[in-house]
Amino acid sequence: MFDIQAFLIPTHQGHIPSISCNIITMASVNKIKHIKVFHIMIKSMLIAGCGGFAGTCGRFLMGKLCAHMFHGSFPMSTFMVNLLGCFLIGLFFGIIEKHHIMTPEENLLLITGFCGGFTTFSTFANDIWVLGNKGNWTICALYLAASVICGIILVWTGRAIIK
Repeated sequence: MFDIQAFLIPTHQGHIPSISCNIITMASVNKIKHIKVFHIMIKSMLIAGCGGFAGTCGRFLMGKLCAHMFHGSFPMSTFMVNLLGCFLIGLFFGIIEKHHIMTPEENLLLITGFCGGFTTFSTFANDIWVLGNKGNWTICALYLAASVICGIILVWTGRAIIK
């Protein structure tokens, strides 16, 4: 692509026409595209990060509440967070599938960010390992089965409410 501008340069003898050529190369166009992609990626990461921050704070508060309310070796706070997270992600995906009203930014904020920060599958896996390592096989099996079965039921429930 060429941008040609004609202009006059004043001299002793009057004005002499001159031509300036600004050449925009493909490398320049590609650089501009990469900058735009970078800005979109940064914006997306900030949106997901804000949702993740809120989800992490919610998980922290739920953990404190459950620790205050429930005592024993069963990891109730992780269990409750995972169940609520399963229900919420079911609701959010149900909204997307039925109403198509969630924007990509809202998806990033609520599903990737909030649910990603709120649910604790890695903690869940560690809890299973700790219970098994301590020999609490009954609680380990109960926790594993209840988390998976109840989680799937609550994802279905969240989706069913939206339908």
